[in-house]
Amino acid sequence: MGFYLGGNARTVICRGFTSQPGPIDVAIFRSQGLLTQMIALGIVCLPSPEDATEDGDLAKLIEDLAEVGFMEMERILSKDGLALFPMRLAEWIAKPPAQDQGII
Repeated sequence: MGFYLGGNARTVICRGFTSQPGPIDVAIFRSQGLLTQMIALGIVCLPSPEDATEDGDLAKLIEDLAEVGFMEMERILSKDGLALFPMRLAEWIAKPPAQDQGII
């Protein structure tokens, strides 16, 4: 959701998570076999492909995308209420990507 809404996140800079003592530990994603997907997002979203190998840059990117997605889910929940939220979320997930969205 954050990737889709962030226009590939090239301009997404959300820092609502700055109260945390540090970025997400990338080892969490490694242990779940998700590092490849994180690097792919980094190559597409970060200013330089080389930044995709930096754990700190990847963690901040994931935090930014998560925040954008969370804000959209919060908007859907506020607009449609708790009873319709699961259906609206499923509709959002099922809709095709925008023409300029590219698929990773």
